[in-house]
Amino acid sequence: MVPALAVFVGSLFPAGIGGHSVWLTAFGETLRCRVDAVERHPSSRGADSFTTHLRCGDRELELSPTGARKAKPVGAELDVVVDGTGFFTSLERDEVSWLHNALFAIGLLGSARFVLLVVRLPVRRPEPAAEKQ
Repeated sequence: MVPALAVFVGSLFPAGIGGHSVWLTAFGETLRCRVDAVERHPSSRGADSFTTHLRCGDRELELSPTGARKAKPVGAELDVVVDGTGFFTSLERDEVSWLHNALFAIGLLGSARFVLLVVRLPVRRPEPAAEKQ
């Protein structure tokens, strides 16, 4: 059971990272945007978070940098991949890449392996209860 659990947990990480990228690769469009404003959200428990307000032609977007990404300064230009379906949030262009897509594929393969391991494990039969004397 331990190998199956390890495969399952190990497949969650790459699938979580790559799923967003795969979706935007299929349904996203790249827009050139300019940073209009940056809001800082202080936190007493960790690092401050930021919301970047973007103008992409006639569209206005909000982007929240995640992880080690820093908010771009006001006036900076960047490429943003926007979900045409509106299902996912936007990402910076370099966050949508073949590497992130490959991580998603690795996660799917790991999940499939987990299912196969569980299906192939022997079924435990209940032990007969000891007769009372």
